[in-house]
Amino acid sequence: MTIEEFKKLVHFSPGEKDVFGRAIAARAEGIDLKLMLALDYMVGLAKRFYPDVRFIVHDINQGEHSRGSLHEQGKAVDGHFQGLKLPTQWYFAVLGGFRGIGAYGSGVWDNPGIHVDVRDQDNVTVWYAYKGNGNQLYEYDRRKVAEYLALA
Repeated sequence: MTIEEFKKLVHFSPGEKDVFGRAIAARAEGIDLKLMLALDYMVGLAKRFYPDVRFIVHDINQGEHSRGSLHEQGKAVDGHFQGLKLPTQWYFAVLGGFRGIGAYGSGVWDNPGIHVDVRDQDNVTVWYAYKGNGNQLYEYDRRKVAEYLALA
């Protein structure tokens, strides 16, 4: 996407910083426009219910990710809604129409939040992350994801 396209977003600005102090538009040309439009839409939905809520970006395409990851392709974002519980954040991600949605609780991230992406597929892939044996692990079973969110 271009900086001009970035300027047209309602809930994000080119100078906005992520949780690490990096300008989220620093590598705008490597961010998928569809991702940012969906993210902007999701934040707008959340603001209808929580007018003062802020979505804090952790990373789009500037952090360390596995080779070929959706972050590297500019099709994924990690972040959190300040002040909203994880299940509520998840709800807005689902309403946002994302094709990949991950939940990252307090045992994994300092600020519990979500991963959302615009992967090219018809179905939605869901998961939650947790720590096990000193590693970050993932659970993709939909029923277990629902149980995890119910207890979060």
